[in-house]
Amino acid sequence: MSEKFVVSARKFRPDSFESLLGQEAVSETLRRAILQQKTAHAYLFCGPRGVGKTSAARIFARAINCASPLASGEACGECDSCRAFAEQRSFNVFEMDAASNNSANDIRQLIEEVNIPPQVGRYKIYIIDEVHMLSTAAFNAFLKTLEEPPEYVVFIMATTEKQKILPTILSRCQVFDFKPIPSDVIIGQLRHIAQLEEIQVEEKALELIARKADGGMRDALSVFDRIASYTDGEVSYSRTLESLNILDDDYYFRFVEHLVHNDYASTLLLLDELIMRGFDPRTIVLGLTDFLRNLLLAFDPQTLPLLHLTKETEASYNQLAQASGRGFLYQAIAKLMECLKEYRNSNAKRLLVEMTLLSLTSLAQEGGATSHTPNQRPTPVAAPPSAPSPIAAPRPQPITAPAPARPSTPPAPRPTEASTEAPQPIDLPKPTPTVNVAAPRPVAPAPRPAAAPSPTATSAAAPMAPTQEKQAFTETEMQIAWNAYAEEHLQKNLFLKNAFNEVLPRLNNGTEIEAIMFNMLQVNAVERIKGSLLSYLRGVLHNSDITLQVRQIETIEEERSQRSITPLEIFRSLAAEPQTPLHQFIQALKLRPL
Repeated sequence: MSEKFVVSARKFRPDSFESLLGQEAVSETLRRAILQQKTAHAYLFCGPRGVGKTSAARIFARAINCASPLASGEACGECDSCRAFAEQRSFNVFEMDAASNNSANDIRQLIEEVNIPPQVGRYKIYIIDEVHMLSTAAFNAFLKTLEEPPEYVVFIMATTEKQKILPTILSRCQVFDFKPIPSDVIIGQLRHIAQLEEIQVEEKALELIARKADGGMRDALSVFDRIASYTDGEVSYSRTLESLNILDDDYYFRFVEHLVHNDYASTLLLLDELIMRGFDPRTIVLGLTDFLRNLLLAFDPQTLPLLHLTKETEASYNQLAQASGRGFLYQAIAKLMECLKEYRNSNAKRLLVEMTLLSLTSLAQEGGATSHTPNQRPTPVAAPPSAPSPIAAPRPQPITAPAPARPSTPPAPRPTEASTEAPQPIDLPKPTPTVNVAAPRPVAPAPRPAAAPSPTATSAAAPMAPTQEKQAFTETEMQIAWNAYAEEHLQKNLFLKNAFNEVLPRLNNGTEIEAIMFNMLQVNAVERIKGSLLSYLRGVLHNSDITLQVRQIETIEEERSQRSITPLEIFRSLAAEPQTPLHQFIQALKLRPL
């Protein structure tokens, strides 16, 4: 008959201060107290689960009753007291579970037993586990005895929730705070146990188990036993992932690469793949947030060791962190935390996660990740040559007139021909002389120098227009310029472009533009490009006093009133206003309005 199986958490439980891993400060203090014979009457061990609190209490209890302790403060293991303790027949050590014995009557019974002195040994030791579970009445009944117990009594209490202990109890105890066990210590212990048990393990699998344990040795040993049983004595990385049902870092690497490349389609497909595998969207967001936090640590070589990873994994993390950029990581974490806050109360949880990820792709495009998006950088570089384009953008308002002047009917070529034929028309100077005068001046001198200085000339002239001009404009003209910006600058950012198309801004007090968005994701997205948008509108509308306010819709009535205007509606509105060049052009040609 085979030997009965004993779980690793019990089989390899610490039985000495030396084997109490990860709690060196506590072990050293207790050993010195034994050697100096300065044993207190009450101790309180606090800390997370599975870090050795109860084990330390048992080790300490055996050592203080040892007849001939070693020079190191450890129990000898040979005397009658040590043997009785090892065989679980000691009458001087009592263990009590406060979770099931938490009433005042239980404590009164304990107090009666305290008055009986030990028959063998020096101390009568009471180990009270989960002491925070005692009721208030039990704590109060325990106070006097805990403060002035008989000289042969030692109380050792353990708890995972120190904040629930009454201050009057804390003041009567020596408090020891146990810390979470470092990952490298857990990995070393698991490696040692694997060698003793002749189990084949992969280093990455041990890292994964240590991360899952979150500083608890008992949890790590329990997971190790489960995976070793599941894999028939061969703990591999892939089987560990499968057993724990957690996401591999490779998925998060793919997520971040898609985000910084502004690949929203691949991002949504990867999210769908994970959801189809049974992972909750919130779990995915939590994992991605933690991964981005790790990337922040990996960004700096000084904080990289905090991750406790292998050299190969550290190199991968550092490479991706440098490619993403610290700014992108900061903002991405903030957005994911905002998503987690809204997740619980959201009626469309998957949609919320999808929109958050889409906002991260737009974040990368707007400059969050500079070094990893070569396909995005040409857009700002191409901005200086297209500096006249802000002047071409108003072509839907005054410049639509000259475009048909040559071809007589085709309205389609308006945007393309307007830029080339803008100086030609003679009708335009009458209603708006400044539009024609301001537009050619910066453009005309540019070709005269060599081709190289031309971009600098246009870029230098561009800021002059908004600072010097204060030309009046209508709300319709402003809305046309708003849509023109979306068409010119947001072609690769569908999220922002759709936000621009869904709502149109309103004009207040002549120069104050108010954009009302449907949700905070849209508001944040527009706020990130506010500077570029303002510069564009000021240049197109020739007014440097323009301001922009972006806010979210506050009421249902406001939401109903806020709707997009179709291009045809814009054309009709522009044609109906007597002051616009389009209206004058239609009247001059005696065209029939649409």
